[in-house]
Amino acid sequence: MHSRPYPPPRDEVRRLKVAAFSHLAYPGPGARQAIRVVRWRRDVSTGKLTIERVRLITSLSFFDATCTELST
Repeated sequence: MHSRPYPPPRDEVRRLKVAAFSHLAYPGPGARQAIRVVRWRRDVSTGKLTIERVRLITSLSFFDATCTELST
């Protein structure tokens, strides 16, 4: 592993979408929120673009966990 004196230069954008529900049985009993996080990251020196998608399901309601709390 090489250590660098500075982090590699990159541009990064994260988008978070949250859907809160209480009346659906899908994706499982007790599920209250579904979250989708998409991260676009581009290395400035090489121009290489990577896209990462993550989907999460939680039993916490909107009142128990807000969008801001879920994103951290």
